[in-house]
Amino acid sequence: STHTSSDSSEVGLTRSVQQHLSTLGYDRGNTEGEVSVQTSIAISQFQAEQGFEFSGEVTPQLAGLLEAEVEK
Repeated sequence: STHTSSDSSEVGLTRSVQQHLSTLGYDRGNTEGEVSVQTSIAISQFQAEQGFEFSGEVTPQLAGLLEAEVEK
């Protein structure tokens, strides 16, 4: 079903975000593709340091920003 595929892409996106956070030195908790409290905190820290409004949520935009930061 379409629901499952959106779930799996969300898990992939979350994993990617978690890996990038880890690479950048944030403690992102697990890397199982689940957004834990720790993941949300790490996202918020990154967003705050970058001067973004912080949501603590995983979005494709966030993943892109993290990727750009990792590649610097």
